[in-house]
Amino acid sequence: MRQFLLLIFTSLLLFSCAQLEGIEGGPVDSTPPRVEKNGVSPKNGSTHFSSKKIQFKFEEFVRLNNPSQTISIVPEDVKIEATLKGKTLSLELNGQFKENTTYVITMNGAVRDITEANDSLMQYVFSTGDYLDSLTYTGFVIDAKKETPVNGCFVGLYPEGDSAIYKKPTYYATTDEQGQFTFRYLTPGTFTLYAFEDGNKDSKWQKTERIAFIDSKITVDTNQTDTLHLRLFQQPIPTKLSVKYTFPAKFTVASSNAINLQSIEVDKQNIPLNSIHWYADDSLSFMSYLTTENQYQVVVNYVDLDSLKSDTLNIRLPSKRKNLKPAVESLSEQKSYDNGDSLLYVFSDNIISIDTSKVEFLINDSIKIPFEYYFENQYLKIKLSNLKGKRFNLNFLEDALQFEYFKEAFSFTRQYEITDITALGSLIVKLDKLPKNAIVEVIKSDKVFTIINCSKEGAKMTLEKLEPGSYSFVAYIDENNDGYWTTGDFLFRKQPEKVLRFSSGVQVRSNWEIEVELEPLVNEYE
Repeated sequence: MRQFLLLIFTSLLLFSCAQLEGIEGGPVDSTPPRVEKNGVSPKNGSTHFSSKKIQFKFEEFVRLNNPSQTISIVPEDVKIEATLKGKTLSLELNGQFKENTTYVITMNGAVRDITEANDSLMQYVFSTGDYLDSLTYTGFVIDAKKETPVNGCFVGLYPEGDSAIYKKPTYYATTDEQGQFTFRYLTPGTFTLYAFEDGNKDSKWQKTERIAFIDSKITVDTNQTDTLHLRLFQQPIPTKLSVKYTFPAKFTVASSNAINLQSIEVDKQNIPLNSIHWYADDSLSFMSYLTTENQYQVVVNYVDLDSLKSDTLNIRLPSKRKNLKPAVESLSEQKSYDNGDSLLYVFSDNIISIDTSKVEFLINDSIKIPFEYYFENQYLKIKLSNLKGKRFNLNFLEDALQFEYFKEAFSFTRQYEITDITALGSLIVKLDKLPKNAIVEVIKSDKVFTIINCSKEGAKMTLEKLEPGSYSFVAYIDENNDGYWTTGDFLFRKQPEKVLRFSSGVQVRSNWEIEVELEPLVNEYE
C-alpha cells in the first residue's frame, strides 16, 4: 500500500515517497528523490515573484511521470511546461500572474527516482505581492467501518458550489499515519471538502476509489482544526451479476452487491421465491430442471441504486460427460459436533426419498447408532444424538438417496470430530446499554464469528460451545434495518452507518462461563 507523508515548507522543499519492495541486491531504496541543498531557484516562499522559470536540482537522476497530469498550479492563471535535463527539473511558467496573489505548485507523483520508482508529493509556493497567504485548515480522515486513521489519503478543497469532484481541486493535501491532513497557504473563502484514495494519481475521484465527505461547506477565515472527521467508505457501484450451473439442476447467482431480489426466471419459467436458498445477501441458489437445450437464459429482476433493474444472463451447459453426479454441499461450518447439533446439506437435485437401511451412522468407524433426519426439496437435515468418543462417520451407500432428476447410483461419505465439551466455554453478552437497532459483530481471529441483532435478542444473549481464545466486539447502528452495516453513498449524499466501539475484548476459557457488558466508548472521532 502506498504511504505518503505530506511535508509543507516555508523555505525548503520537503518530500514524501511511496514505499515499494525491492527484489534483491541489498537494502531497498525507499527514500524519494531529494533536492540538493540550495538547489531550488528562485527560493521556495519567495515574495514579489516575477520569474518565468523555476529549477530544482536533485541529488540523483530522476524521471518525470506524466507531468501534464501530476503537476498543477493554484490559481490556474499560468500554464506549466516541465522539462528534465540530467538531474535538473525546469518548470516554465507561461502566462500572466495576478498582482498580490499567492501561488502554490503541487507535484503529486510527478518526480520519481530511476531505481526503485519512489515518487513524491512536493509543493512550491510563491507570492507576487508582499506576503504569502498563511491560513491553514487541518482535519482527519478515518476508515468508516474500522474507525482507524487512514494514511496516504488524498484530500481536496473545491470552490463553493463546485460539486465537480471529477475535476482537480483548488488545494491539495494528503494524510499522515494519524490520518491528519493540513492545507497551508490558503486564501480566505468557503470551500467543499472531499477526501478519496487517489490510486492513479490523477487528483480526480474515480467511482472505484473510496471517498469521504462532510455535509456542509467549510469557511476558512482563521487557522483552524476541524473536529468533524471525514469517514472514508466504498462508494456503491452498479450491481454486476453472474450465474453458474451445477449438474443436474442447480443454479447459483452471485453479485458484486447485496441483491434486492424481486423475481427470477429460467427460460420464462418463474422460480418461487420461497424455494431460493440464500448463502449471503449477495449470493443465492435455486433448482430448475432443464430440457435438452444446451443454452438457457436466466432473468434476474432486482432493485439497484433505488431503481428496478433486469439482467439477462446467458448460460451454456457443459458438454455431457459420463459419471456426472449431483453435488453435495455442507451448510454446517462447525469444526466439531455435539449431541443436539445438526448436519445440514444441500444437493444439486431434489430429494424424493431416503432408504435409511442404506445409511450408516457410525461412532469410531464401527458402532452404529440411530439418527433423526428431515428433508425438503434439495435440503437434508440430520439431528445428532448418542455421540461419544472422538469422531463419527456418515455413510450414504448406493441408492440410499433417490433424486427427482438423477436416476443413477449415488453415494457419499463424511467424517466429523465429536466436540470435547470440557474444552469449550460460554459467553453471556449483555446488550442493554446498546441502541435497540444495533447490530453486534462478535470477532475471533480477525473474522466475524457470529452476528447479534439487538432488536431480536433483547437485553442479553448467551453464546455456548465456544472455542477458547480472544473474542472482540464491534457494533453499528442499523439505520435502514437490513441487518448489515451499510456503506455511504456520495451520489445520494448519504453517510455510512455509525459504528460503535468497545474498550476491549474478552478471553474465553475452557469449561468457564464469562459475562461481558457491551458499553460503547465515547467516540473520539465525533
